[in-house]
Amino acid sequence: MTNGNGLASVDHVVVLMLGNRSFDHMLGFLYPGNVSPSGQPFDGLTGTESNPGSDGKYGSDAGPAAAGQAAGGQGYVTNFAYTLGGYPVCDRWFSSVPTETLPNRAFACAATSQGHMDDKTHTFSSPTIFGLLDAARQR
Repeated sequence: MTNGNGLASVDHVVVLMLGNRSFDHMLGFLYPGNVSPSGQPFDGLTGTESNPGSDGKYGSDAGPAAAGQAAGGQGYVTNFAYTLGGYPVCDRWFSSVPTETLPNRAFACAATSQGHMDDKTHTFSSPTIFGLLDAARQR
């Protein structure tokens, strides 16, 4: 899409932030051989990972044996080996600060955690990239 000046414009920005375990579940097999198209190493899964149960046995992607029985939740690696999407991925992204989740999400969205270094603060007042993009669109 182009704007009135013939320049490309962006209508929507969607950011999905996941912890590294969630990233592995969804995108651990993103690149074959764990090498990106640019030749950079990728810290993905190898296919030898497992989700062992409390008895030490490896999990599977099989559902519960009987109706009404709770699923064991042991098939993450097998299940997500084939679950790849078609969207851009930042595959070498590291936290801004070696701390908890919320300050790092604040850094990703607003370039600051306003000095907060733990998850006790749930409200940040700094402008985010999303607010700034929206304000620029309104001009």
